[in-house]
Amino acid sequence: MAIEHASVDVVIVGAGAGGGITAMTLAERGLKVVCLEQGAWVIDADRPHASLDWEWTRQAQWALSPNIRRRQSDYPVETDDSKAFMWNAVGGSTNLYTGTWPRYRPSDFRKGTEHGLAPDWPIAYEDLIPFWHKADADYGISGVAGDPAMPPDQVFQTQPLPRGENGRLGAVALDKLGWHWWPMPTSIVSDTYRGRRPCNNCSACFAGCDIGSIGNTAVTHWPRAIAAGAELRTNARVDRVETDDTGRATGASYIDTQTGQRHLQPASVVVVACNGIGTPRLLLMSSNERFPKGLANSSDQVGRNLMHHTLGFVDMWVDEPTESFMGAIATPIICSEFAETDVSRGFVNGITLHFIRQQGAGFQALGAFSNNRAPWGKDHHSHFRRHFGHGMTILVYGDDLPHPDNRITLSETEVDSSGLPAAKLDYKLS
Repeated sequence: MAIEHASVDVVIVGAGAGGGITAMTLAERGLKVVCLEQGAWVIDADRPHASLDWEWTRQAQWALSPNIRRRQSDYPVETDDSKAFMWNAVGGSTNLYTGTWPRYRPSDFRKGTEHGLAPDWPIAYEDLIPFWHKADADYGISGVAGDPAMPPDQVFQTQPLPRGENGRLGAVALDKLGWHWWPMPTSIVSDTYRGRRPCNNCSACFAGCDIGSIGNTAVTHWPRAIAAGAELRTNARVDRVETDDTGRATGASYIDTQTGQRHLQPASVVVVACNGIGTPRLLLMSSNERFPKGLANSSDQVGRNLMHHTLGFVDMWVDEPTESFMGAIATPIICSEFAETDVSRGFVNGITLHFIRQQGAGFQALGAFSNNRAPWGKDHHSHFRRHFGHGMTILVYGDDLPHPDNRITLSETEVDSSGLPAAKLDYKLS
């Protein structure tokens, strides 16, 4: 028998970036808001930063993929094609991201006009500027205004983080090539900001931040949302969005993962904010006689046209020391020399080059991002001396294209700890 709660104005499913911002915004305007999150609060003292085996712990219990972590709050993602990067907890994936904060470009909103392989957005870059400024102020962005590759509308809350030798050497190389570079904007504060401590350059960003320097929604938005009256229920795994006889959403049904008790939260409006995998999964699980293919899916488009960023890692080692184990991992510089489409040569959507660091000694000995492992045996120390602190990595970031066969469906074989079907991810690069 489900426990039915009093109806509210809005129920939000998911307490990550989208859910946190929505809850704060609506609660501060006086609406009655309940948010349901299947994970819990992340206790910063539990992060691996202070542990002697922090690199191993980061790769295991704090891995980016739920298929590696396999925590109770996770659900598996059935896939042979791609990795799923997400974190189920208050703050969502902002608990684990590296804080890089490059903004969309005006051209990102008019791909149909540029090359016709994706539709234009119904809104423009300029429409979003005031909202970006609000989000930037909430998260606290470090950077340098005036990037010639971007419109002149960015305002940063703190100074940029140190580029270090890694960024300096990358900039020298790009200057020789005559290519653009600029300090990478990040949601990592370099000075005290709204009670948050500045980055201490520990280089363990891939396990989140244990001192609050990275703009985690659990730190930047949820305290404000709760102070304004929003109610956040953790360990609340939503299994369906409920609808009435007219087909209108009326609330959310969920399971308390600690007790197994089922609950029903009625609401006038339901907001689904479960990321690009969890949102279609929930809509598909919410099928009923009226909506046999799932909610909002009369077009059979729910879960389709899934897009990741395309991403290639290039590791390199140089004679000069790069201090690649020091500093926030993803903050040195960004190169936007090739960021735009060039239809004359079939170069669609462009790429940006992100110069990043290579974390600690264990990660570097295991080959950094390209699996160039130090050998065991007599050559180990000479290899390590030659490579450790002499490397840098470039992430080659691009945007893929929408394709209907890149999609999320429900797994027929895998389930989560509550017995609900896992997500199935099918994805191939265009």
